[in-house]
Amino acid sequence: MADQGFKSKLAVILCFIIIALLFSCAPPPRTGRFGLPQHNYVYRIPEKTDDEWETSSLSKEGVDHENLNQLMVDILNKKYKGIHSIVIVRNKKLIFEEYFYGNHRNSLHVMASATKSVTSILVGIAIDKKMISNVNRKIYELLPQYKGTKWVDKKYEITLEQLLTMTAGVDWLASTSGIPLSDPRNDLAGIYRSYDPIEYTLEKELIEQPGSRYNYNTGLSTVLGEILKNASGLNPDEFAAKYLLYPLGIQNHKWKVYPNGTIDTGGGLYLRSRDMAKIGYMMLKNGRWKGNQIVSEEWVIESTKARVKKGGKVTMGSEYGYQWHHGERKIRNQNIEAFFAQGMGGQYIFVIPALDLVVVFTYQHKNSSGGITGHLVLAKYIIPSVLPPAPLHKVIELDSKIIDKYLGEYESRRLDEKITVGKKNGNLYIQKSNDPKVMLYPETKSIFYGTSEELGELQISFTVDTQRSVKHLIVRIGFVGIQFDKIN
Repeated sequence: MADQGFKSKLAVILCFIIIALLFSCAPPPRTGRFGLPQHNYVYRIPEKTDDEWETSSLSKEGVDHENLNQLMVDILNKKYKGIHSIVIVRNKKLIFEEYFYGNHRNSLHVMASATKSVTSILVGIAIDKKMISNVNRKIYELLPQYKGTKWVDKKYEITLEQLLTMTAGVDWLASTSGIPLSDPRNDLAGIYRSYDPIEYTLEKELIEQPGSRYNYNTGLSTVLGEILKNASGLNPDEFAAKYLLYPLGIQNHKWKVYPNGTIDTGGGLYLRSRDMAKIGYMMLKNGRWKGNQIVSEEWVIESTKARVKKGGKVTMGSEYGYQWHHGERKIRNQNIEAFFAQGMGGQYIFVIPALDLVVVFTYQHKNSSGGITGHLVLAKYIIPSVLPPAPLHKVIELDSKIIDKYLGEYESRRLDEKITVGKKNGNLYIQKSNDPKVMLYPETKSIFYGTSEELGELQISFTVDTQRSVKHLIVRIGFVGIQFDKIN
């Protein structure tokens, strides 16, 4: 018996020795910059489940896997932090699906203000079903029960369309106005503290002509939910489930609710990433899903077209439709047009019709870098993966006097960042702090292109005032236009 026990112990010891030898012979892990371990990535076709998605591979749908492989390596090596999921759909098929930081396929993720685009779809369905006659209806007519508020008693000439385009003309200060969320004057904080968000919004003073100026306002999107309730007799969550979510096969979802029971149609919808992609693909296919017309083609066209320019601020895209953002960007010498739902922290549904492409990003909510990162990843890795190689941009010769007037320091007060525009060997460059210089080459007198290792292909444009003095520099990353003001 003693011999048997000794043999058992010896066998265990030998086993450990063999394992140690195997590890000692294994090649060391790949290392990246600074000698840190370099993670590898192996692509897998998304799993087919019972949620109605067909799946396919990148190669079968004409997508270059090398770009996406590099994206994943960069994410795993923490070049981009805070991403919770990336889902890509092309040619009706789910072709890429990855989750991070403990998130998974069935995780419900807050869409934040990307909810507003879903609310727009709901308004379109209500108009399709003749519950609401048209977008020219006055709000005081649609919400008569709110007698006693300024909007109703004073009969403000604010229409449903002006709610949809964020041009109501009422006093509203939020982060997009340069007022931080921590400031008591911030109306987004105010509406979330309120007991009745509808009354809070309808009490805001009219300060300019409705329709004259874009001013991002979550209260307007919340009022849209109340209008849906009045028109249909259903709470907005019930309306959404009956006419949009269930017809798309979306069973798993939830909404935030205000203290008085009002549904947060301005930022409170939670969905799975796969289901966000369903909404995007339904919009790409002009309102159809699996042969069923969910919302009219007319509404899809009207709601996603560029209606309002949002210039002068850091904006996600340069135009706005009916609660959908819209942008255009040249990538690999092709003009790429997109419309997208966008929420705080970087929650996105990007729809790119010309490429039959839908891309969903979810991020750590309230991660301020997420909004830029989504556009960066889209433009640097994903869109180029479905485009053929392109010739270099045509470069023109510019007089040194034109180049010299762009030199100087530029500042984005919103981002609290400064960049320098300098000249080297007769060409412009931009540089942030001690980062490497990015050389710029002119395509026109005011539009320049450059390539940054960190940001990929950049488009830089300069704007001038009526005296031809340079006022601003606009950096385009993806469909984001970031404005820097010239300070010297």
